Amino acid sequence: MDADTVQRYVFITLVIAVIIAFCIPFYLSFHPIIPHSFDPGIRLGSGMFHKTLFFEDARLDYVSDIKYGHLRSGRGFEYCIAGNMGGVFLDKNVQLVEFVKLKDERYSITDFRISLDGRGQCSFIGKIDHNPGFPVYPFELDGQELPFIYKNDCWIVAEGTDNEIRFPLLPFLHEARGTSLYSGNGKNIYCAVLGKMGLQAPLAGYTLVRLNLLILDSNGQLVYNEVLEDDATISCTAIKAVSLEGSADQFLLVGGASKVWKYTFMDRKITQAKRN
Repeated sequence: MDADTVQRYVFITLVIAVIIAFCIPFYLSFHPIIPHSFDPGIRLGSGMFHKTLFFEDARLDYVSDIKYGHLRSGRGFEYCIAGNMGGVFLDKNVQLVEFVKLKDERYSITDFRISLDGRGQCSFIGKIDHNPGFPVYPFELDGQELPFIYKNDCWIVAEGTDNEIRFPLLPFLHEARGTSLYSGNGKNIYCAVLGKMGLQAPLAGYTLVRLNLLILDSNGQLVYNEVLEDDATISCTAIKAVSLEGSADQFLLVGGASKVWKYTFMDRKITQAKRN
């Protein structure tokens, strides 16, 4: 083997070593701390919830927000679900009352939110862009929306207030939204967080992004984790806790692709979550 061939092999080896040295930290920086977070299914807490399909309508496209209450004057309790293409109003029995078309082009991305004014009038508004280095999303605590901020490798609810909550386990979630969730006649409080987890690099043909649902107990311990089978390549992190009539207990609504899932506690006496 002549000197030129040796030099060629050495050069190729060095190039491969540099590529590997670059790719490993890049992979680790994005690899979720929760194992198998790209594979759909329940990763932690099997048996904690009963999951059913709450509502589905292809006209919604990706679900981006959910509200429940007196949303329009002169009407009773209603559900309102906003999607990338349209919105729906449902009565309290989950029967379709009205469909509202919001736009025509599916991929001109708009993250619609449901807004209520002081008179109780409901409307749909497009997402307000935030500083990408300091994203802010809503976290609903006891019916009040508080700022949910990604900062210093953790998610923080209501930073600097008496209601401040930190989630150090969730640095790899994108566009995370959350809500408090009560069970056991209101005695047990949980924090439910829904966010996007994965890599999204369209130029490289890599768009493996999934919705992750995480439930933490009052001690900040992760007790439930599910990877939803819906892809999450655009904004679709919609989550809402709804109170059961005549009870302090709540169930959870989680948006996906043209559908909303309902999570109810399997047992009012919450037992320690099972790891799968």
